[in-house]
Formats: sequence, C-alpha cells, structure tokens
Amino acid sequence: MADACRSSDINCCGPNEADGRYELLLMGSVAGLVGSGWVLYWLKVQPIVLSIACAVAAAAIGVYPLARSALSSLLRRHITVDLLVTIAVIAAVAYGEYRAAGMVAFIMLLGEHLERRASRRSRGAISALLDLAPEMAVVRREGGEVTVPAAEVEAGEVVVVRPGQRVPVDGRVTVGGAAVNESFITGESLPRDKEYGDEVFAGAVVEEGALDIVATRVGDDLTVARIRRIVQEAESNRAPVQRVADRFAAWFVPLIMVLAVAVWLSTGDPVRGIGILVVACPCALVLATPTAIVAGIARAAREGILIRGGAHLETAGRIDAVALDKTGTVTSGRPVVVSVLTTNGFAEADVRRLAAIAEKRSEHPVAKAIVAAAAAELGDVPDPDEFSSSRGSGVRARVGADEITVGSRRHMAEAGVAVGEALAGIARQSNASGDAAAFVGINGVLAGVLFVTDAVREQSRDMIGALGEMGVEHVVLLTGDVRPAAQRVADSVGIREVRAEMLPEDKIAEIKTLADHPHRVAMVGDGVNDAPALAAADLGIAMGAGGADLAIDAADVALMGDDVGKIPTTLGIGREALRIIRQNIVFSLMLNSAAVAIVSMGWLSIVGAAILHQVSSLAVILNSLRLLSGAASRR
Repeated sequence: MADACRSSDINCCGPNEADGRYELLLMGSVAGLVGSGWVLYWLKVQPIVLSIACAVAAAAIGVYPLARSALSSLLRRHITVDLLVTIAVIAAVAYGEYRAAGMVAFIMLLGEHLERRASRRSRGAISALLDLAPEMAVVRREGGEVTVPAAEVEAGEVVVVRPGQRVPVDGRVTVGGAAVNESFITGESLPRDKEYGDEVFAGAVVEEGALDIVATRVGDDLTVARIRRIVQEAESNRAPVQRVADRFAAWFVPLIMVLAVAVWLSTGDPVRGIGILVVACPCALVLATPTAIVAGIARAAREGILIRGGAHLETAGRIDAVALDKTGTVTSGRPVVVSVLTTNGFAEADVRRLAAIAEKRSEHPVAKAIVAAAAAELGDVPDPDEFSSSRGSGVRARVGADEITVGSRRHMAEAGVAVGEALAGIARQSNASGDAAAFVGINGVLAGVLFVTDAVREQSRDMIGALGEMGVEHVVLLTGDVRPAAQRVADSVGIREVRAEMLPEDKIAEIKTLADHPHRVAMVGDGVNDAPALAAADLGIAMGAGGADLAIDAADVALMGDDVGKIPTTLGIGREALRIIRQNIVFSLMLNSAAVAIVSMGWLSIVGAAILHQVSSLAVILNSLRLLSGAASRR
C-alpha cells in the first residue's frame, strides 16, 4: 500500500520497489484491460471469451504485486493483509466474477497510488530540508578568493557569502553584517540579523548584506547532516502504539478468513465471502499510526523541531511534567550588560567605550558582553594599542594616552586602582545573586563598574504559561547556579518550583523523583552538564543547534533554534498526533465492523466492497495529513 503502510511489519499492498512511473504504468495497463473487458461485454462482441480474457488479465496483472508480497511473507511464516485481497481476487475469478475481479484489482491499485501520493507529502516536507547546502564555496586562500567544492572546505577557513547566496558551512561571522534566512533550521519565517560572532548554518540564505564566515563545522558535521541522521533514525523508530496496531492486524487476518468461509457456508453465497475478504482488509488500521507519525515528525521538522522517532513523538504527547535548565534555556546563555555605575566624574559613554576597547581581545564571556554592548550603542569597537590579561582576573590595555584596567576588585588592587567600599558592597551583592561586576579604571582612577547578567529569554514567561494551559502539572527549574540567581529567574517567568546549586547527578535524582510520583517527565537543556538528565528523562529536549553536541546526542528532540516557545509546540504536536491516531483507529475499526456486516447481509457487491475499503484507507491518510498542515490543532 502506501509507504507509510509498508513502514510497519504488515506489508499492506504493493511492491516495495515501485516508484511513481511503475505505479502509473501498472495502473494504466489494468485500467485499459478492465475498460476493454467492459466495452466488449456491453457491445456483446463474440466470442465472449475476449471480454473474459481482458478482465482476467487485468486481475492477474493487478494482483501480482499483492500475491508476490503475500507469498514472500508466508515463506517467512507471516500472514499479512495482502493475502486477503489476493485470495479474494483469485476466488472471484474462480467463481466467474471476472470483471468484478478486474475492477477490484484496479481499485486497489488506484487507492494505493492515491495513498502513496498523500504519504509522500509528509516525507517531502522532511526531505526538502535535507539538501539545501550548496555544492560550491568561495574561500579566502593565499590572499585571494577561490571557488572550491563545499566538501573540501576545512574547519578554520574563511568562507565568503554574498547577497542571495546560501551559506556552505556552519560557522561564525568574522566580518560584515547581513539579514540571514534560517527558516529551514529554526522554523522562523523572518530573517535574522547576523553580525560579528553570530553563528550561521549551512543552507541559510543571505538575503541582504555580505559575510565572511570562519568555518566551525564541515562535511558530515554540518547541522543539515545531523538533521539527516536524526530523520533517518526517526523513520525506523516506531511508536509503541504502532506496534500494537501491527499485532492486531497479524491476528485479525486469520480471523477474517475464517469469518469469510463461515459466511459463505452459512449463506451459500461465495460472493459474500469474497466481499468480506476485500472489505475487511485492515489497511486503514495499519495506516492509522504510521501516517500520523510521519506527518507529525514532518510538521515538527518544518517548525525547526527534530524528533528522533515515533516513540518520542508519542511520549511528547503524554508529558505532564517539565524540568528546565536555567542557563541557555530559560535564559539566553549569553551575558549582557544591564547597567553601569560611574564615579569620580567619568561619563558613562566613556566608561563603556574604553572598557570595550580594553576587552576587545579577551575571550571571557563577560568581556564579550561588554564589547557587544558598546558595539550596539557606539558602533565599531577599535582594537587597543596594547593588551595584556590576567587569567580569570581582568585585563589591562592602552588606548591612545589612556591606561585602562578592567576586572575584579583584586585585579584593580594589583593595578593600584582604589575601589571604594560603597561600590565594593554593591558588587558583592551582585555577585551573590549570580551576576558579574566588572570594575573599570582609567589612568589609575576608578571610573565605574559594569554589571553583567545572563538575560532571561523574552519568550520564557509565555512558554511557562503555554505549558500550564496544555495541562503540564509541574514545571521545575533545575540549575547549578546559586539560589538567589535561580529564584530571581524563576520569579521573573512564573516558575514556582526551583532546585538550585545542583550537580549533574542531582538533576538525575530530581528527574527520577518526578517520574516516581508518577509523571511523564521532559528535561530541557543545552549544556554538557545537562546530557545525563536529558538521557534519564522520559523525553530529552536539547535547546538550539548551537548547543553542546553531547546534549543534542543525548536528547530525543532537538530544537534547532533558540526559541523556548518550541517546547510547548513540541508537546502540542505530540498531543495532536495521539489524538489523530486514536481517531484513525476508532474510525477504521468501526468502519471495518460495519462493512463486514453489510457485506454479510448481501447488500454490497465485490466492487463496492473494494471501493469502500479504499475509501477507509484514504480517509485515514487524509485525516493524518491534517496534522501536517496544522489543521488538526484548529477547532
């Protein structure tokens, strides 16, 4: 049957190697023979065997793929639903229902073709994401620009991307600024502004501006390559509810065969028995779960959410407790300057500018925050004339005639810069709450202090509210940070439960405590220290394609952007998928039962039974495709 049907152990209908051209050729041949048989019959062309020959040939050609599949399964001691239709067509021919047998074969092929086209929409939504990286790249080598195959670019090389071009590697911007469309990764429709230090992904489109990018991931390490591997895993990782449907279909086939024989013997009408074989084929039941799973995974991928398989999609639909890491999840994970205090008559703009120049060559996260804040407000930050650093303490630099010192109070004391007790007390309070304070000295005099914090994501409060609305009973913040910092973040976004100063093993213990209550627990994080908890949770969700590789590898779901709003979206898609699966299963069971009763009463012909069978299968697939389009979530 459709690809989705063949993803299960029950091989519903049709050859595995059939592509679109093969399907159309086969269907066209059967349609021509069926049509010729009916025309010869209506025109009463003699001999009548011509009409019969066309019908029998149509039935033989149409049933061949089914019979081959059924025989292959029988040799492996598996009874599949292909066997029902094969026996039905052969029985119809044997009983003299030649044209009905040909029509059944044609209807089955037509239904298969329509189902395959529908299911390809789901897979197409994923495959469209996988081949976006360009084949060639422009690289700076030996003082000039050369065009080379993208596969030959090495990590550390600088790649040039101009307006309208796709980025060939994962990397960070070193020169330039541009509006970059990363919708295939993040699911965001609007382009993002990228500038110095920002990360970009292979396949993204530079819509306006130009960039020099230093390659950080190439070849098989590209984000799109990782997406491909995750999608391939998802295709083979089936949901538990899917395996239940397969087991049901396995014992359902022998039951229907016994029922068809019983109806034949009790009524004396073999047509009713043949009709039962046709109409009761549980293709709709077998398709109920895999079509919804494929559509759900495709829908999630289009939103920038990579789910590793049907089992994890099903789990997402059952989550009722969520544990959140703080840094990089609820917060941005990138320090920002939130305020500046000045002293001794220095202007704030001068303090910001000189501190940024002094920190320009430092790799410390606080230094990067100071430079980024100055660049956003004051424009380009020049390099210092001289620079030195004391690891973990601070930096010293010369900017023209000015000697600049930036760092801790101890670093100030070593440089001979006096820090008053009032500012020192404010800095201690800031440090106790989890923020950083960087003192700035100019020419031996304290000029001010910059306060740096890990900013809360703008979407975090809305995310917490959305989780509550969908019935998530517990949301808890797990962090290794100090309690004042953790509590401040929790209060700002509406999280009531906080666990602070936790080691990785403490996070695992908390996950297990939640699971023992019992809850289905999702853990969300982005760092290496989150990997054990991600693996221990019922559902591990890794934040951002730029997150730690170990965290993403340990997770069941990867959010390819930094939007925490994707967390409730992930759970919502899982809930929608489960609802669609239940609808499909109930519909297929009810329709099968009703159809068997109708055929048993003699109220439906063999051809009518074949049409009803295909209608039920198509209805299930179309219902699943509502999930792909998002219609399933609209009430």
